[in-house]
Amino acid sequence: KYPSHAAEVAAGYYNTNGVDGYGKLADTFAKRGQAMVDFTCLEMTDASQPPYADCGPQELVAQVQSATLHAGLSFTGENALSFYSAAGYNQMLTYKPPIGGVSSVTYLRISDELLEPGPLALFADFCKRMADPGFVTPFGIVGA
Repeated sequence: KYPSHAAEVAAGYYNTNGVDGYGKLADTFAKRGQAMVDFTCLEMTDASQPPYADCGPQELVAQVQSATLHAGLSFTGENALSFYSAAGYNQMLTYKPPIGGVSSVTYLRISDELLEPGPLALFADFCKRMADPGFVTPFGIVGA
């Protein structure tokens, strides 16, 4: 959200002042042939970030997903953090079709805590809803 996009500029690419840095990357990948873009932080929300961070993970995922799909590439995703709550799974579901364009998800950081009965039941439900083409999450925003 911060206008300078300092982390991106420090990483070596320009994604500010109206320049779509992710669009340029996706177009470059598309010109090279078959490719897919895998992006992280699908479980994160803008509202869960501290105000001083001035960041927008939902906006960032939406930008990368849009650029990827516009370039004709597959968009896949993963979680950035360990989590075992319905809120994180519900956020990841907002990126599945028909609202989003994620074609697959990798769940990172499987742990003993995830394998406990309560968290495992939530994870199993998430997997079922992610795989069900008829399931449309009520948490997505059409056109976002």
